[in-house]
Amino acid sequence: MSVRQPTLVVYEDKMDEDEAEWRKKPVEVEGIEYKRNWFHKQSLFRKGGADTAPGYVVYRLDTDMPMGDTAVTLTGRTIIDERNKFEVFASLDRQTWTKCGEISSQEQLDVNHMSVDISPVAQGQRSCYLKVQINGTGSWCIIWGLQVRTERRP
Repeated sequence: MSVRQPTLVVYEDKMDEDEAEWRKKPVEVEGIEYKRNWFHKQSLFRKGGADTAPGYVVYRLDTDMPMGDTAVTLTGRTIIDERNKFEVFASLDRQTWTKCGEISSQEQLDVNHMSVDISPVAQGQRSCYLKVQINGTGSWCIIWGLQVRTERRP
């Protein structure tokens, strides 16, 4: 999946602080653990086993100007089978979510950067919500970085 990379960073979560500090960033966290992975990086894991509901994190994106083309880039890992995937949603009100894309084990996200275009919802807005849902289990599906970039809209 190839997404054009806008130039202005409007949000970044490097996940490099302790859990108490990290939990101040998202507006909502459900079914997610924040802990060290085998590379000694803080990461987001889904809680529970294969039968549990997906976990997710919701971030609020605010800018001082209307957003143009906007993409979210994830670093992490999703491997092994098609059940291990991330889904990316965007919303203006946290009530109605638009699925903007997914990254699955078939794309082999593994210590790479993969991007999803959220422009259909974010474009022209000064704020919106981003939800990253983790459907995979254990260390087969984790996130250790997230960045949102946009272009200035004329």
